[in-house]
Amino acid sequence: MPAARASAAAASGSQSRSGSVASIPRFVRLDFAQATQTVLYVMAGVMAAAAIVALLGLRYGVQEEAVAGPAAEAVREPDMAPSEDP
Repeated sequence: MPAARASAAAASGSQSRSGSVASIPRFVRLDFAQATQTVLYVMAGVMAAAAIVALLGLRYGVQEEAVAGPAAEAVREPDMAPSEDP
């Protein structure tokens, strides 16, 4: 197919579509909506489970930032208490 003819066919094909949602079949729209709903419910469940694990499994003040040697001392934030390491 010559390039001019292919270009004309592509232009007419892209302009002939209405681009509205009504052109998508109803069953496809419903299936997409139900799949999205399922994904959002699963994500909410995972977040709830993570919150429960965090509330029950973690203790306040026990988790600390890992310090990697003397160079990390200069990187510490100013509101943190100075370390007692020699």
